[in-house]
Amino acid sequence: MELNQKKGLTILIYLSCLVSFFPLSIDASSLNEINTKLHECIASRELIPCRQALVHLEVLQRMAAAKKKFPCQTNVLGLQAELLMMSKPGNDLEVSFPLIKEVNEACSDF
Repeated sequence: MELNQKKGLTILIYLSCLVSFFPLSIDASSLNEINTKLHECIASRELIPCRQALVHLEVLQRMAAAKKKFPCQTNVLGLQAELLMMSKPGNDLEVSFPLIKEVNEACSDF
């Protein structure tokens, strides 16, 4: 396993453990907070806002799965993948703003 794959796996395990301490509830203010963290992460590419965005997205993804809101869950998973790829050192990938819009639309009924 390559070093980058190990780091990615470590991040996912960390997020899974961290999310287990958060209550599973999302509302409109939570979506606003997710958007704020996403934009901070995209603008700065710094670890803390990106990690916070990923944690919030993981909570949203788990809520969507529990409520069988599969369009929301699928879009969130895609956004999480883009965010992880973007945060890798040396990667010039940009997060898709249309995907962020799709997450907001698909997940707006929480």
